[in-house]
Amino acid sequence: MRVTLQFMIGIWLSLVALDAFAEDSRNYSPYFNGSFVEVSVRGAQNFDDANSLGFDLGFRHSFPMLLLDSRVSWRYDDFDETRNGLHYGFGAHPLYMFLLGNSWLSYVVSSFYLELGAGVDFQSSGIGPALTLGAGLDFPLWDADAGHSPWLNALYRHHWSFTEASIDTHMIFLGLAWRRNGLLF
Repeated sequence: MRVTLQFMIGIWLSLVALDAFAEDSRNYSPYFNGSFVEVSVRGAQNFDDANSLGFDLGFRHSFPMLLLDSRVSWRYDDFDETRNGLHYGFGAHPLYMFLLGNSWLSYVVSSFYLELGAGVDFQSSGIGPALTLGAGLDFPLWDADAGHSPWLNALYRHHWSFTEASIDTHMIFLGLAWRRNGLLF
């Protein structure tokens, strides 16, 4: 397992390095430096007893070089009993240095993030706290240096709900976001 992980990291590093030296690489752009404001909608497949569907609407803000981002969202899950939730999560981007490659591949690799979040779940059986842990990846659908662009995002999230009907579920989200480059404040 350890050798496989080292091999995969080596392949990724090689691809990004080759991409940085490719002739069609762009010069550094002042427009996309990892800071952005985003509005998104995501569909979800919930892997629980009901294997149900859900979606969420969210607002996300990232600081320069993708050091940290935060996202607030409202979620709806179609379980046997309807569950809604407000969620606030932080994303840490451990591969943020790949953003210096300034190409599509470097944007994708640097966008990998680990998410830690908390929120409140609303169910017909009651209201209670919720915790989440996940990992995600974003893909620009057109040139991110244009100042604004749509991005595709994918996220795996483990969700623990501490309501009366306590639920422990795994979720896979796929969504579309519209980003505007720059800081909110």
